[in-house]
Amino acid sequence: MVAVGPIPRHRTHFSRLGSGPLLLVLCFVWSCSGQTEPSRLPEVITVVSGDGQSATVGEQIIGVFQVRDPRGPVTGAVVTFLVTEGGGETDLSRATTASDGRVQVRWRLGSEARNQRLVARTESGHEAVLGATALGVAPAQISVTPSRLSGFRGNIVDSTIWVLVVDAFGLPVVGEPVNFRVVSGNGMLAGPIISTNGDGLARLAGWRLGPEPGVQALQVSSGQALREIEVMAVEPPPTHFNIDVRFVGEVSAEESTAVHRARKMWESVLLSELPDVTLLQSPDPSCPVQSGETIDDVLVFVSFGEIDRSQGGTLGLANTCLGRAETGLPLVGWFVLDSEFILEGGWELEDVARHEFGHVLGMTRSGPWARQTGGPIFAGEGARQAYMLAGAVSLPLPAGCPGIPQPLSCDGFPPVDPSSSHWREDVLGTELMTPTGSVGPEPLSAITVLAFRDLGYVVDEARAEPFTLPALLSSLVPPSLRRARDRVQTVPVQFVNQAGRIVR
Repeated sequence: MVAVGPIPRHRTHFSRLGSGPLLLVLCFVWSCSGQTEPSRLPEVITVVSGDGQSATVGEQIIGVFQVRDPRGPVTGAVVTFLVTEGGGETDLSRATTASDGRVQVRWRLGSEARNQRLVARTESGHEAVLGATALGVAPAQISVTPSRLSGFRGNIVDSTIWVLVVDAFGLPVVGEPVNFRVVSGNGMLAGPIISTNGDGLARLAGWRLGPEPGVQALQVSSGQALREIEVMAVEPPPTHFNIDVRFVGEVSAEESTAVHRARKMWESVLLSELPDVTLLQSPDPSCPVQSGETIDDVLVFVSFGEIDRSQGGTLGLANTCLGRAETGLPLVGWFVLDSEFILEGGWELEDVARHEFGHVLGMTRSGPWARQTGGPIFAGEGARQAYMLAGAVSLPLPAGCPGIPQPLSCDGFPPVDPSSSHWREDVLGTELMTPTGSVGPEPLSAITVLAFRDLGYVVDEARAEPFTLPALLSSLVPPSLRRARDRVQTVPVQFVNQAGRIVR
């Protein structure tokens, strides 16, 4: 047997493992010895320059930020940029800092003249804010719609006039005063200075043309921008509107005279010649007209008798019972007057008759009126302009529309009585179509006449009676005289087409 000496284990170990395992072992021993790689120090980002600048909207400004930690500027830090107020855009969404820890960003301000804000954020979540004030630029251009207008002399123009104000960048100018001035025609304006809204738009409150036919002009200006609007004011056509009145039961000469005077007043204001309709069917018995009858414009049945004298009393009762299917305008209606109660209370029989005709002809709970009365307002453009011209622009602010702080919060539209087909009495006072009667003048205002234009009639607003919104509103009518004037009867309304057939 041959004796073998001790084997040098350490030498055999290294010769077998080679250099690779040795490195692994050394790395393991180093990591377990308690030593760690140096951690990233806390960093902050600050604004170096560009904060608090003022520039026009759409203009570009420069901001410089720096990232630092306790050892000094940080090189290669990633910074992201986000506009948080005012809009606009940056040339970079993210960037890395240079050797001096700085990064530069170009920021084009948004289109709104207001304080704007840009946030720079590091990957660790630290932020710095760059603030700027965007200034409005002078209006460079104004445009007006519609480009063509028409109207009768002495009447409010038949379209809404909108003015768009833009700057040199083509961006809407917000909060910019727009001036309106009549330069020919001797017309009348409501609210001659209107500020643009958030879309750069201003809506003219109202323009009533002068009394003479011919070209009339309105100048619109904002800053150095100027435009002129022309309209050809024409004579209104002669009225061909016909109200056929049929009395039911006994009628006195005084009653007949009052009703026919009221009829003529409405026939002078409404100019429309509506198509004749020959009925091929008889309507519901509550509408006393027969098959085979031909109706020229409107047929109204009128009767007299006691209605309801309790709780202040009812002076009249009215409704439409048959309407035109194509337009919703009335074809047949009726009203009842308590003439004895009216005369005993000191009211004018003619005024009450004029009021009831107003309901039959359109201010009722069906047809176009119902479609135009959105919530607490009548949403017709003609009535809105007439309301503003009657003084709503400077109206003292009373209780206002139901659920809305004040009448002008109705966006300039006249407020309606939510429970009936009337104007709000606490706003329009003793106007003819408010719900309660009063002793004294009850004018048919341009507000009501233009509301009928909004319903679909051709009208001559120049024949309306003078009316200004009362300054003291409901205090003008003594409580003892403010009794219920009428009720608009809620009955089914049928509609007939031009061929004379009932379709709904």
